[in-house]
Amino acid sequence: MILIVGTALISAKIFIDEELLNTVLDMTNITIYLGIITIIYFLLGYFTYALLYALTGSTVSKPED
Repeated sequence: MILIVGTALISAKIFIDEELLNTVLDMTNITIYLGIITIIYFLLGYFTYALLYALTGSTVSKPED
């Protein structure tokens, strides 16, 4: 995984114009509020998946099923 990310970053530095790269990777719009909302969204999705998995598991009568 590190090799893939490293290759992507090196390729971006070599082949993409510096001005275009700065506009794509603009980090000024990231705020604390956005980070909190992202974490809440992730947790709600994770718990929804866990709930659906538990509901599916509760429909069987034996653990072997």
